[in-house]
Amino acid sequence: MFSNNNFKMDYNTMSNQEILGIRVDLLSTKGFCFLWVLNGLMEVGFQCLNKWGYEYVDSITWIKTKNGKLQVAAGFYFLHSSETCLVGYKCAKNQTVTLNTKISNNILIEEVRKKSQKPECLYTLIDEMMPGSNKIELFARDNNLRPDWLSLGNQLG
Repeated sequence: MFSNNNFKMDYNTMSNQEILGIRVDLLSTKGFCFLWVLNGLMEVGFQCLNKWGYEYVDSITWIKTKNGKLQVAAGFYFLHSSETCLVGYKCAKNQTVTLNTKISNNILIEEVRKKSQKPECLYTLIDEMMPGSNKIELFARDNNLRPDWLSLGNQLG
């Protein structure tokens, strides 16, 4: 997600400051924010949630596999086999968010697919957690498009 790293990306990225400047807070007055972050940039992820009006409430860890085995990739200090999705929540007093709770574990184990393609089971989890609600994916890629979601982003090319 963030470009302030040593990893080469095959597509355009934004700096941490540019991402922090996106007015995500204007997209919704209540609901959840699911934010993928690099392990070395968790603090920036927490800053994003805070700036956008969300309170950090939980996280989801995607354990990456390939051909049934643990996928190993480069990291800042350790080799990585997981990605973290921070979960933020906001809701004004005297309002509610309709949701189904406890529908999934916070550990997702799923195969790595195309570059930047997130696990299908997270989309399913979100759809089951909040059926019928409006959903927006920022930084969407062609391989992440979902029915009934507003997907904003760029394509793989």
